[in-house]
Amino acid sequence: MTDAIDLQTTEPFTIPIDALMLIDPTNLSMPAVSQMGWDVLRKIHKWPALVPIDGQALAEVFQGEVNLTVFANCLRTTDTGTLLIRGDHLERYWVTLDRATGEEGWLDKARYLSMAGESEKAQHHRQERLGFQEVANMQLERRLNCACMPEGVFLGHTVNYLCNFKGNRYYILVILNSKLLNWRFKTTSTNNHVSGDEVRALPIRRINFTTPQQERERLAAEAKRLYYEGLEKAGLNGGDRK
Repeated sequence: MTDAIDLQTTEPFTIPIDALMLIDPTNLSMPAVSQMGWDVLRKIHKWPALVPIDGQALAEVFQGEVNLTVFANCLRTTDTGTLLIRGDHLERYWVTLDRATGEEGWLDKARYLSMAGESEKAQHHRQERLGFQEVANMQLERRLNCACMPEGVFLGHTVNYLCNFKGNRYYILVILNSKLLNWRFKTTSTNNHVSGDEVRALPIRRINFTTPQQERERLAAEAKRLYYEGLEKAGLNGGDRK
């Protein structure tokens, strides 16, 4: 199993249309894989998609609520108390805000909300989300980079995000950042974009937690504390711009 195949040396094989529909029933994307890669795809797609056509979705997927062109007059270069996250800020598990040097990294929240009106997405800043880059060059080894977006931050349109979770969001975060799903994404990606439809089609195994709810909450809180503590010590996730 590799990220790319040589079409001149790879032995041809047949993919039944009904099997292809299991991989991506919405777009019927043709995966660029060898026979070995196809065998892996068939195995992991026994699991439901993140957002299946029928069945319960683990989350909803949206494009960032702040279109940087439409809401250009809401962007600021000085601290307004409301962070604006762009796609190039995102890394695997963290946000690197120093990449915003010379660009607007803050939002005039009141102005934006007055312009956005009753938009559903304009209210999503009230919950913790998972964000991932909307654009990631096809030549990159890792194209799925997902990180936690805390309550109160706003996301530019170069960030796609997950919210309204029906499953454990930290479990989803880890799976989306795995090597396996990064490989799976690359098998059907044909351009530099990481579209919402492509992410919705990714297979994510449903699991049942056996640890009691109270203990899970305690462990999740401790893991979250260590996560943000580690980012702070490393000077990531905002540094002196928090």
